[in-house]
Amino acid sequence: MTSGALPDNPFVAAGMIEDPRLFVGRKDELHAIASRMKGDQPTSINIVGDKHIGKSSLLHYFVLTWQQRVFNTRTLKIIYRI
Repeated sequence: MTSGALPDNPFVAAGMIEDPRLFVGRKDELHAIASRMKGDQPTSINIVGDKHIGKSSLLHYFVLTWQQRVFNTRTLKIIYRI
């Protein structure tokens, strides 16, 4: 695999998905996170679940794409750390 090329098989449990081109699905979860931010009174959220189900990948992808989902970006802040 050369730099920037997609792997032959992206469905390998090899840690957090950092390349947004490899992230698929989770539309309902992404919508749920964004809806909590867009409400009249934004609330914090917790992402919980068993190990290796994609929590970090989901949050990483959301951080990369949140401005496409939440339009009032001037009054909101994302704090993301691993």
